[in-house]
Amino acid sequence: MFKRELSINLIKIIDQKNLTVESVSRLANLSRKYVSNIISEKQTPSIDVLENICSALQVEPNDLLIGEKSKQMGKSEPLEVTEIFKEAMNERYHTLCPRCSKPLVRDNQAYCDACGQRLSWRKFTNATVKSNEVENSKLR
Repeated sequence: MFKRELSINLIKIIDQKNLTVESVSRLANLSRKYVSNIISEKQTPSIDVLENICSALQVEPNDLLIGEKSKQMGKSEPLEVTEIFKEAMNERYHTLCPRCSKPLVRDNQAYCDACGQRLSWRKFTNATVKSNEVENSKLR
């Protein structure tokens, strides 16, 4: 997710400023191939490299690191994660997003990866366990 948002934002900013990959590379003291690899999500830049790119583009780090979806997510009110679903077939447990019902990848994550809903885990200790075939079909 990090590499994708960085790539999308970098391309968008380069286009908005009518620059080229070559000109950004030159301004940031990086090779054109290295910048191209960042854009194609083949390379993960260090913090120093991100600082160089931000300086070259005259942008803040958040402009590169946080996409529009993430910026909009921060404005939503958090929904409580209060249910755990148990798969009947293999006895695995999943927490689901209270908005879109997609499985959450990690416990205590701040946002749903699927829909961007902001999440709160304050009431999770009192979560209820549910198990039925209709709900479990959403996990596949």
